[in-house]
Amino acid sequence: NEGLLYSTLGLLERNRDIYPEMYEVYKENVMHKINKANDENDLSKKREQLEIAGASALRLLKTLAQ
Repeated sequence: NEGLLYSTLGLLERNRDIYPEMYEVYKENVMHKINKANDENDLSKKREQLEIAGASALRLLKTLAQ
């Protein structure tokens, strides 16, 4: 899931001239979620945090594809 988050961030970064506000909001949000997950000592909780963030990234990608 972390790879999906960074890939989505990369996609938005390459297209930030089209989606400037979305890029900034997503970047701030995804970095917060990754840092929160990395702060977890419990691996199952870390995985859960990354799955939640990954689901958000998938919803964003589906929205962009429409």
